[in-house]
Amino acid sequence: MTAREEVLRAARALHGRGRAVFSIGEVVQMARDQGAVSADVTLRTHVVSYMCANTDTEQGGRWPDLVRVDRGQYRLNDPTLGAAPPRNDPPPTVAPADTADRGRAWDWEGNVQAVLVQHLRGDGWTVISAADTESGQQGVDVHARRSGQDLFIEVKGFPSSTYVRGPKRGEPKPTRPAVQARHWYAGALLSAVLLRDAHPDARVGMCFPDAQTYRRLVARSRRSLGDLAIEVWWVGEDGGVSSGLD
Repeated sequence: MTAREEVLRAARALHGRGRAVFSIGEVVQMARDQGAVSADVTLRTHVVSYMCANTDTEQGGRWPDLVRVDRGQYRLNDPTLGAAPPRNDPPPTVAPADTADRGRAWDWEGNVQAVLVQHLRGDGWTVISAADTESGQQGVDVHARRSGQDLFIEVKGFPSSTYVRGPKRGEPKPTRPAVQARHWYAGALLSAVLLRDAHPDARVGMCFPDAQTYRRLVARSRRSLGDLAIEVWWVGEDGGVSSGLD
């Protein structure tokens, strides 16, 4: 069964359960429940791009099986289905993706997040949500909970030296990766500060690939991070995860 067929089967099953409009995560989780073998990132890419009739992505609409109705929300592009039947069961639990995309660099944000999610689950955390990196989903990157304690983490990858998507794919970027990483660090820090204000009783952190640029920036802002109780998590190329301001 192809990834397209796995997504279609999952979308139709959701429709049959009263989910006329569904999220990307719901499609992926339903596909998993049905035994899909495609990687999560492949299924997500099919939803947001290859199978979406009204997407603006470069490869979009190859198979116009779905229609985007709102940010991260889709429905089947099949007028013969009519309205979904009344819902008589709760919506499926959405399990965030924890499968790395081996076709991407290890320090791509989606892979960093996938490794972090796996680590948290192995450490007894329930991962409530994880943002869809591929589609640029907004919101908290990772939200986890353990023993009544909430944990919010902002995740960043390391910038590539070339464009990885769009019409400039493969062309070199004008900004050096180390310089762009400083901007990404600033964005992650702002998000973490806003999370700290919004959730004063929760643990708040940032997660980066273990790169010297990020290590130096954390070292230079260690005191402020400590004062704000903002944790830092590191993902290594070998898949190891650690935390600390050192």
